[in-house]
Amino acid sequence: MRRKTTKQELRSNTIPAIVTVGPVAVLLLFLVVAPLLFVAVMSFCRTDEYYNVIYQFTTVNYYKLLSLDYMKIYGQSLLIAFITTLLCVLIGYPLYHCPHTKQKEEAALYAGDYSVLDKLTDQNLWLENIFRKQRVAEQAVNAITYRSGTG
Repeated sequence: MRRKTTKQELRSNTIPAIVTVGPVAVLLLFLVVAPLLFVAVMSFCRTDEYYNVIYQFTTVNYYKLLSLDYMKIYGQSLLIAFITTLLCVLIGYPLYHCPHTKQKEEAALYAGDYSVLDKLTDQNLWLENIFRKQRVAEQAVNAITYRSGTG
C-alpha cells in the first residue's frame, strides 16, 4: 500500500528540482524556443524589393520551397550527406576495428597497414614541413628584396 505524500514532503522535493532545472529551462526557452518561434513567425511574413520585412501573413515563402531550384538544392544536399556518411563509415569502421583485432595481417587488410594514419600523426613530419615552408618563404622574401635593390 502506498503512503500518501504530505505537502511538506512535496515542497521539500519540488524546491531542489526547480533550483536545479530552472536555470536550464530558462536558457532553453531563450536560446532555443524563442528563436524558433521567431523564425516560424518570420516565415509567414513577406518582404519588399529591398528585403525589408513586411508583417503581412502570406504562404508564398512555402510555395517557393517547392520550386525546381530548391528541389535541386535539396537533392544536392542529400547526395552530399549520403557520400559523407558513406566515406565516414568506410574510413571509420576499419580504423576502429583494426586495433581491436589480434592478427596483424587482418588489420593490414582493413587499414592499409596504418601507413597513412602513421604519417598524419607523426610530429616530426609536420615540423619538417613547417620549417621547410618557412625556409621557402624566407628565400622568396630575399629574392624579392634582392631584385628590388633594397638588399
